[in-house]
Amino acid sequence: MFSFRTAIVGQNINFKEDNECNTRKMFPGPVGWLDDIVHKVYELCCTDAEDFCKIYILLALNEFHFPNTSCIVSSGLFKLGDDPGMVDKYNSGVAVYDNLVESLPNV
Repeated sequence: MFSFRTAIVGQNINFKEDNECNTRKMFPGPVGWLDDIVHKVYELCCTDAEDFCKIYILLALNEFHFPNTSCIVSSGLFKLGDDPGMVDKYNSGVAVYDNLVESLPNV
C-alpha cells in the first residue's frame, strides 16, 4: 500500500517537544502565549533585526500554518526560531496535515 508520507522528504516537526532554546528564553513564564509574541515583535521592530525576524517567523508559523484556539504557541515551534535556516529542512506539509487531523473532533 502506498503512503504519501514515504513520498515526502524532510524531518517531522515535534510540536510537543519541550525545547530549552534561545528563542523560548525571550519569553517569561512556562507557556508561550501568542500575545507575548506579538508584543515582542513590536518591541524588536526597531532594535534587533535578527531577533525580530526569528520572532516574526515564529508568529507567522503559529498563525498561518499551525493555528489553534488556545492562544498558546506550540513548544516545538520555538526550536525553529533559534535557526530560521532550518525551516526548509522540516516537512511542513505533513505537519500541517497532522495538525489539522489532530484538531478535528473524534466522531
